[in-house]
Amino acid sequence: SKCEPCIRNRHRSENISKEVCLRKMCCQIELEEKEQSAAGFPPGWRFVFDKPKQKMVFQTIEDHRGLDGLLLLAPNGRRYYSIENACRHNPTKLRDVEGITKEFYKLVGEPMQRKDSHHVLLGKGICENWTDVKGDNKVVHGVITDCKIQEDASEPQVYFIVT
Repeated sequence: SKCEPCIRNRHRSENISKEVCLRKMCCQIELEEKEQSAAGFPPGWRFVFDKPKQKMVFQTIEDHRGLDGLLLLAPNGRRYYSIENACRHNPTKLRDVEGITKEFYKLVGEPMQRKDSHHVLLGKGICENWTDVKGDNKVVHGVITDCKIQEDASEPQVYFIVT
């Protein structure tokens, strides 16, 4: 994927100056300059988005694909790469994981999702047919193994994982 300035640069004529690539530029800025106060966390907690760490896998409550590269900085300088990890290591100060996550997601504009492990369709078979925009018939079939509810819209959206 490309940053917005790179996309715009592809469509510029040669005699117009080009914009600086945000990915290259942001990597040059020191973390201390990019740090922001972390909403939902106690005073002194900061966050920044850095280069995503390769092959980092965490057990998390949520699916955080939109938060790749998140770096949470505790007041003592310790680094955490997920909200849940920060809360697990600081249980006395960070008790309300869900509340902290909601506030933080609101700040960064990421939709909040939660698992629904009691949905009536979990474990049931499914077969769905549809025609895509090109006119091709598509089919998905299998068993519903996971259910997530996104609550940022006026009406909650339900997403199923079929395997």
